[in-house]
Amino acid sequence: VDFLKEKLIDKNPSHPIHLIAVSLGGMVALEWMRQYPMSIHASVLINTSLSGVSPFYQRLRWENYPRFFSTVMLQDAEQREKSLLNILSNRRDQHEHIALEWAQVNEQRPVKGRNVLQQLIAASHFKIEESVPVPTLLMVGLGDRLVNPQCSEDIHNKFDYPLVKHPWGGHDLTVDDAPWVVAEIKKWLATL
Repeated sequence: VDFLKEKLIDKNPSHPIHLIAVSLGGMVALEWMRQYPMSIHASVLINTSLSGVSPFYQRLRWENYPRFFSTVMLQDAEQREKSLLNILSNRRDQHEHIALEWAQVNEQRPVKGRNVLQQLIAASHFKIEESVPVPTLLMVGLGDRLVNPQCSEDIHNKFDYPLVKHPWGGHDLTVDDAPWVVAEIKKWLATL
């Protein structure tokens, strides 16, 4: 979090920061807002979950464990990204070209399997006990096959953040229906 703060805020202190974060990124965003609430103007958390708010078997659906772990261990980047997209996205018509783009990014900035495991361990323990004092919108795809949509509902119920639901979107709503995500964020920002 300190690294992000230094890169984004300390170098541009007069620019308000709006965060949009998916899944584990939502946990990072919440921690940032907990530590430095005055540095963030607003945040949008998409398909995220919290330890102590939702049970572990909903935070990463147990039926995906074998498929998810075998996928992240694939050596071929394009095959790995296609397999991940089959879990993360419900827009199968987009998977070919997105997998190719993601594989190219991975070639330039490779992610090691060990790093993925460390991220999963960190995510499994991440807790926030109190609401952060930053306007926060929750978004959830009711077609999420990686994280149970109930997790976003649980965060909404605990912290009273507004929640918008996409009827068929998967875990990566920005892939499945980016125009809907943008429209909902604009609508919400207009209320602040």
